[in-house]
Amino acid sequence: MYHNNIDFLAHLPLYDTVVIPLYEEGKGSASLITKAFYNACEFVDKLDLPNTFSRITTNWLINGVYYGILRQNGKDVTIQDLPIEYCRSRFKDFNNLNILEFNLNYFMTILEKEARFEAVKTFPEEVQQAWKRWERSSHKDDPWVMISAGGGGISFGFATDAIPPLISSIPALKKLQDAVAREEKRDENELRKLLIQQMPIDKDGELVF
Repeated sequence: MYHNNIDFLAHLPLYDTVVIPLYEEGKGSASLITKAFYNACEFVDKLDLPNTFSRITTNWLINGVYYGILRQNGKDVTIQDLPIEYCRSRFKDFNNLNILEFNLNYFMTILEKEARFEAVKTFPEEVQQAWKRWERSSHKDDPWVMISAGGGGISFGFATDAIPPLISSIPALKKLQDAVAREEKRDENELRKLLIQQMPIDKDGELVF
């Protein structure tokens, strides 16, 4: 039931998107504005927001927080989930957006050196530079690196503490589950009594004919 509630809430919103161009007089021709508008629409379409936001909301409801990173390859764009044990967010930027902090120890979980190097290259430039500095320090420097929203860092939290918003319902769901089990047992006992009353049964519980 707990999983069903999370699944319901994650897929309840439609995640519709509206792109509104902001025009400043004297800046940009009509053709440039139109091109920028269509590029923005294409970017939103590539993100596949209904499915992407449903996945993000599901993770957020389960963990109480979501960490991810925006990846772009040419015109292709996606949001990759990041493991919460290697992420945190303590500060906000000037737009009041959470600043993602990523722990470089994550790359050490990739045992094959070549694969680890390739994984580092897929991250934003600030992560790649921080990794080089961390490697030069023989992993003695602070492994945490900040990834701003402008750099692709994504961090959503329900509150200051990373507590799943529905977790307080678990005791009540457990009580309901126990009550249902007791009711089913009671119905089973009542049915058995009825069968004993209506049909002759010996001491071993076998029907007597």
